[in-house]
Amino acid sequence: MRKTLRLTAFSEMGPAERDRALTDLMEATRTVPNGEIVELDARIHGYEIRHGIKSAALLSGLAAGSIAETHEICVWLADLKLRDRLGRLASRA
Repeated sequence: MRKTLRLTAFSEMGPAERDRALTDLMEATRTVPNGEIVELDARIHGYEIRHGIKSAALLSGLAAGSIAETHEICVWLADLKLRDRLGRLASRA
């Protein structure tokens, strides 16, 4: 079953609604990830190359307030969260 989530709708959601939307997206798959993690890793690596920092440094910088939250960084964060959730699903399979 293919489920989609529009970026424009996602960016307008509050934190709890975003979490629910990502959870719904994950629940819709209910299968071991087949290539999604690899695809997400490639996208995340692209963000790291473009911004010149690793994802861990991004998270630290956001928490410290030294990095501003832009649209692309929000998408990057969503990809990180989704990859982590997919990884947890894969480890349970």
